[in-house]
Amino acid sequence: LGEALVPVDDAIERDPSLGDAYWIRGTIKLRSGRPADALTDLRRGLELRPGRYEAYAVMGDAYDQLRRVDQAIEAYTTATTHVDDNGLWFYRLGRLLLDRGRAADATRALQRATLLGDATDPTPGWLADAHRVRGEALTRGGSAREAIPHFRRYLELAPAGAIDRREVRQRLMDLGVVPE
Repeated sequence: LGEALVPVDDAIERDPSLGDAYWIRGTIKLRSGRPADALTDLRRGLELRPGRYEAYAVMGDAYDQLRRVDQAIEAYTTATTHVDDNGLWFYRLGRLLLDRGRAADATRALQRATLLGDATDPTPGWLADAHRVRGEALTRGGSAREAIPHFRRYLELAPAGAIDRREVRQRLMDLGVVPE
């Protein structure tokens, strides 16, 4: 990733008005384990190109890594408000909302995530957990019966050795359902 910074740094040096270059450099810095540095570039990129909503999702990732959950939620909310066809962003937003105890908001975000994910071919790697988290959000929100198909879908998609399989199977049994 360090080598990837060279041409981006060069582009910014030649033309500091390239908002997309800051977004790219912020993404590289985030993937290099430098979320605080990434945020600096992402903010600058958005100043130059406010419509680059992908940058908000990357900011959400950076804030999440820094454990600044409320700011991560705000960034993902902005991203998903303007780009409503990225299931991964809705999944990440829903997971964070649930962590903050906002089950109803989490359920809405996770509904969008799972609808988009289930319509994607090939199946995205995050989809199994999105169904598990949606089931959890529904349960916490008082709709445990509605969680059943999502817990079942999790078991269908999750790898055999997934750590949450046992817990999800128990959840289903607690709801009076025999897991398949």
